[in-house]
Order: sequence, then structure tokens, then C-alpha cells
Amino acid sequence: MRPLTLKALGAYGIPTYGSRSKGRQEFARPGAPHPHFTFTVCDGAAGETFPVWPDQPPTAHWDRPDPAAVEGNGAVRERAFVDTFVVLQRRIRLRLALPLANLERMAIQSEIKALPSR
Repeated sequence: MRPLTLKALGAYGIPTYGSRSKGRQEFARPGAPHPHFTFTVCDGAAGETFPVWPDQPPTAHWDRPDPAAVEGNGAVRERAFVDTFVVLQRRIRLRLALPLANLERMAIQSEIKALPSR
């Protein structure tokens, strides 16, 4: 993981020990856990095709500028990672608040895509 990612997570009390970035290939291996939801988050991923998973979980693109692409001094770059964290944290909390037990698959897909982007 990028040092600024770890710093932003640590600033909000998110444990990072043993954390690492994972590519989608890791989840395509036999016996790998299957995702319940699939999200892409950076602008560059908007046009990517989602992989086909068993039971095809709901997918969404949460459009965010890639904080790793931000140029500027250390404070500017650090702020980009913190801003990204705050927005994604808000969206994750909203997603977790959805009454998933009462929603059908297509309704879940629609609700996830409708979450505010900022």
C-alpha cells in the first residue's frame, strides 16, 4: 500500500497492520472468497469491465480522482488521500445502512449506484 494511504487510514484509527493491495486476479483463483459487492473507485477505472464472479454480485463505480495522481507538495498530496478516505467512508456507511435483507438483487444494484458521489 502507498504510504499516504496508510497515513490517512491511521489518522482515522483504521488498523493497517498486514494490509496490502490486492488485484482482482487474487479473487479469481479457485477457492478464493467471492465478493458480495464490487466497486471501482478511481476515475481511471470507470471504463473497466467488471470481472464475472459466481452469482454476479452487484457492481458500482464510485467516481473519485485517483489520489496517487495528485501533484503538489506533501500537504496537497496528503489532503487528496484524506479526502478520498472521507468520501469512501461516507459511502461505505451509507451502503451498510441499506436494509439488504429486505431488498431484491436489482433493487440493491440500483440503491448502490444511487448513493451520493461526494
